[in-house]
Amino acid sequence: VRACKMKVIYDISVLGLSQYSGDPRTKTGVSRVIEALACSLKMISDCDLVFSTIHQHNEQAIDVLAASLAYLTSHVELDEIPLLHSPVQREIEEKLKDIRALLSVQSQIHSHSDSGMDSYQAFFEQFYASSLHHNAQHSSLWVQNERLQEFDIFHSTYFSIPESINKHIACFLMVYDLIPVLYPQFFGLEKENSVVYHALKAIAPKRDYITCISHSTKNDVCNFIDIDPDRVFVTPLAASPEKFYVCSDKAVINQTLEKYAIRNEPYFLSVCTLEPRKNISHLIQSFGELIRQEKLDNVNLVLVGAKGWSYQKIFEELARQPLLQNRIFLTGRVEDSDLAAIYSGALAFVYPSLYEGFGLPPLEAMQCGVPVITSNSSSLPEVVGDAGIMVDADSVNDLCQSMLKVYADGALRDEMHKKSIAQARQFSWSSCAEATWNAYNQALG
Repeated sequence: VRACKMKVIYDISVLGLSQYSGDPRTKTGVSRVIEALACSLKMISDCDLVFSTIHQHNEQAIDVLAASLAYLTSHVELDEIPLLHSPVQREIEEKLKDIRALLSVQSQIHSHSDSGMDSYQAFFEQFYASSLHHNAQHSSLWVQNERLQEFDIFHSTYFSIPESINKHIACFLMVYDLIPVLYPQFFGLEKENSVVYHALKAIAPKRDYITCISHSTKNDVCNFIDIDPDRVFVTPLAASPEKFYVCSDKAVINQTLEKYAIRNEPYFLSVCTLEPRKNISHLIQSFGELIRQEKLDNVNLVLVGAKGWSYQKIFEELARQPLLQNRIFLTGRVEDSDLAAIYSGALAFVYPSLYEGFGLPPLEAMQCGVPVITSNSSSLPEVVGDAGIMVDADSVNDLCQSMLKVYADGALRDEMHKKSIAQARQFSWSSCAEATWNAYNQALG
C-alpha cells in the first residue's frame, strides 16, 4: 500500500496539436481517448496527475506548448491540472518568437530600400530553428532531468518515450493499433514512416511498459517486438455516455435527419472516416446487391464521416451503382451533439472494417441501442461480443443476408437492441482508468 499519492506525468501533446491546428476535424479518435482517460484518471484520489507536451522537438514546440495551455484553459474539467514545463525555456523561446515577428515586420518595411534585410531574415530563420531544436534536444521534458526524481510514472499517449525519461522513472507507451505497420497500404506510406513504428522500436523492453486498447492490439505488439507480455496491459476504451445514448424522441431524430438532408425513411448507418480500411466500397456494393435482389424501395444507407486517404475509390463504386444515387446519403462530418439521434434512428449500424485496434463506432452504436453488424476480424469480436452479427469482411453475400435479416425481422431488432445496451455497459472510462491505474501499480511493484 502506497503511503502517499502516485505522481503521474501524462502527455497531452496530441491535444496541443489539435488545439494548435484550430480545425475541429483534427480532434481524432486518439484525441478523444487521451482526453477521456485524463478526465477519469484525475478522479482517482491517489493519482497526482500533471500534464506534459514533451515530444514537439521542432520549430512548433513553443506553439504547441502555448496551444496546450490554451486547451486546458478552455476545458473546465481539466484546467486545474498543471502543465509541466520549464518557465525559463519558455521565456527564451517566447523572446525568440518575438524577435522573429519583429524582423518580419522590419523586412516588409525595408523591402524596397534595404536589400540586405532579406539575407538577414534568412539567417535569423535558420538561427531560430536551430535554437529551438537545440533547446528541445537538451531539455526535452521542458524541465530539468533532476526533477524527474519527484515523479513515479510517465505515460506517453502517442509519441516515442524519450531516453532521457525512462532512465529515471517507470514509463508507459499507449498503443492504439499497429495498422500502419501491419497494413501500410491502408495509409499510403512505408511502415517505417509511421509514429507507432518508431514508438515501439524506441521501447526499452526491460524497462518500459505498454498499454493497449484491446487484446488484439496486445497480441500484435507482442508479435512485433520482443517484450514480456506481462509488461503489456490491456485497457479497453469506452463511449461517452453524455454523447452516446438511446434517443427515443422521434421529433429530435427527424429534425436531425432533416438538418443533414437525410430522407426520413428507414436506413442503415455507418460512421467512419471514408478510407479503404473501413471497407466502405464493399458496404456500398453489398447494399446495392440487397436493393436489387430484394427489390427494396424504402430503405437507404447513411454514411457519416469526413473524407480520408484515397476516398476516391468509394465514389468510384458509387458511380458504378446508378440505382443507389438517391439511396445513399453522405453527410460529411456530423456534430457530436447530433450523433446520438442519428445512431438511434438507424435500423442497424454496419461496420465491415478490415482491421481495428478497438472499434469505437460499434460501441457508440450499441450504447445508443442500435443493432450492430461488423466484420469478424481483429478487435471487433472483443467489443461486440454476442450482441451483434459478425460477418466475413470480404463476403458480399454474408453482409447482404445479415442486413436483410435485421431489416425484415422486428423481433430480432428488439432483441439486438437489448443486447447492444447490455454489452455497452461492460465498457466505461472509469474502468479504463482503473485498468491503467492497476498497470501503474504493477510497474511500481
